[in-house]
Amino acid sequence: MKTQRGITLISVVIYVIGMSLIVGIMAVITTNFYKNVNDNIKTLNPITEYTKFNSYFTSEVNTSNIKVIECNNNINQDNPERSKLYCV
Repeated sequence: MKTQRGITLISVVIYVIGMSLIVGIMAVITTNFYKNVNDNIKTLNPITEYTKFNSYFTSEVNTSNIKVIECNNNINQDNPERSKLYCV
């Protein structure tokens, strides 16, 4: 009897399982990539809010009619480098 060379049922099953694994792995990688991109887009909004606050704070500090009423120096005895200066 002559051997038959060709596509057998076992090779088709192995091929389908292998292709399913590859497609599944690519789906997981793609999902994680797009999830990370969306997370980065969401973190841009707080940066915009920080910029708005910073510009408001800068314009408030740079006005000409600011007066310092009193200043207190809080000296930390344990760590003098952590001393604080409070001005009102």
